Amino acid sequence: MNSLKSIPDITTARDWMECEQTKIYKQMAIPVPDSKSVNFSPEWLEKYLKSNPDYTPEQRASFAKQYSDRDPLQDRSDVGRVGKPISVLILTNRVDNLKNACKRLNLPGVVDNVVFGNTPAGGLGVSTCRIETSDHYSVFIPDGFYHLINLFSKLVVLLQPFTLIEEGVVYQPAASFDQFRLARHPYIQFRRRDLLRAFFIHGDVAAALPYPAAVPFQDRLAYLLEGTELFVIAHEVAHVILGHLDRDISKFTPDDELEADKLALEILTEHFDTEMDLPDVRAALCMFMFLSIVDIWEQSLPALLSVENESQVASHHPKFEQRFKHYLSLLEDFARRPKLEEATVPWYIFVHRAIGLATEESERIVLDIVDQAGGIAGISASVLGPDKHMGHSKPAPPDVWYRTIAELILSDISANRRLGLWFFLKLSLNSSIAFYDGLLDDDEPEVQSLYRQALISIEPMYEWYLPRLFERIREETRDGQQKQYKEQIAQHLVFKASLELGGRFDMDPMHPDFFNDLD
Repeated sequence: MNSLKSIPDITTARDWMECEQTKIYKQMAIPVPDSKSVNFSPEWLEKYLKSNPDYTPEQRASFAKQYSDRDPLQDRSDVGRVGKPISVLILTNRVDNLKNACKRLNLPGVVDNVVFGNTPAGGLGVSTCRIETSDHYSVFIPDGFYHLINLFSKLVVLLQPFTLIEEGVVYQPAASFDQFRLARHPYIQFRRRDLLRAFFIHGDVAAALPYPAAVPFQDRLAYLLEGTELFVIAHEVAHVILGHLDRDISKFTPDDELEADKLALEILTEHFDTEMDLPDVRAALCMFMFLSIVDIWEQSLPALLSVENESQVASHHPKFEQRFKHYLSLLEDFARRPKLEEATVPWYIFVHRAIGLATEESERIVLDIVDQAGGIAGISASVLGPDKHMGHSKPAPPDVWYRTIAELILSDISANRRLGLWFFLKLSLNSSIAFYDGLLDDDEPEVQSLYRQALISIEPMYEWYLPRLFERIREETRDGQQKQYKEQIAQHLVFKASLELGGRFDMDPMHPDFFNDLD
């Protein structure tokens, strides 16, 4: 929660929010979106969904059309107005879910006075404030929040010990043992580390490598992604409904946060009650997911700064232990409700355990990541809270994905190199061209050296041919043919990488044969 905000000379709350959004973009030196903003077309979305075997062609086309047709409403702010980034579309759906659930619960109409909008980068920094001199409120959601929940949700999906048989997807008798084995899988371990590095070092979860295709069977846990996002937004709106923002911020207490958690859980349960079975169970898992992610931040920062937890978390926020204890008490209350089935459904155990496996030991990983980044100064100021002056405010470099791929390719660990080559090929010619561009960048010698070593690692001939390669690129630049030439030599690099990777190019890293011949 934030203090009251003034709205002088602004016609509407939406106008005020768009002014605030624009300020944030400018403060972060990020271009303000306009009508030429990148748009996720129906064709792009349908192609992405095609990689998930759970969707039929008809479902893919329908889903893509829904995203194309939807327009943000007046209570959703998009500074670009015309552009439709995916985060705006997600926000539009979540706010619709929220308002429908609040209406069924007969919650106060004050919800209609809330304006919602996204801000660039970030992750956990969702905030709410009352707009002074008006009866409206604003909820800011950083784009990175959607990335953060999405990537953790995919980790949970990867940690499901699914077995595909003729009758469908099932958990076999040995699934519990398989789940602990999956936690040590090289791909899952990399994914978690890459996610934590993107969040803590770059302050932008989009800096983590993308999933080139949808995770198989991820629709079976789609409720976890949707529900966790909705729980957080509902928690912020709960502060409005409960009147917490109508008084001085200094009067906020941990009990206010716990009260908002309780109402958010009720809103989420009501949403699921109209969508699917076992709404209480699903809502509880979503709340546990969010609390587990917050716990990573709360546990890591005090260890990094060698200070007490209280200086890192706003005084009105309860510690994880208190919040989790309250969560358990809510579950006990829910268990006494008639609509919650008595028996624990088998999949609940696997999802609950997967959330724990995806988030546990994160403090140790974060400490190692920060140590490699040069200490506290290597942490993004956006995740340091009141100690942001100790971190840096540099945005993630535009080639951050390709730097990560180059590091993987040069790793002494065979599994990492194989993953690096796989990502290199999955991101198509862009990887090769990025390597060549980095090689020509004289501004950062260390990065230039990284790309040079990676290129030589893929094509040993470059050990002696690079000087001539520089000359050729300069020659082609003078003739206006640099782009065509780089695409041509990039094809050669892709060919060399594919030879080393062999038939694994078309495999998912979770395929049993992807790492099977490594020590």
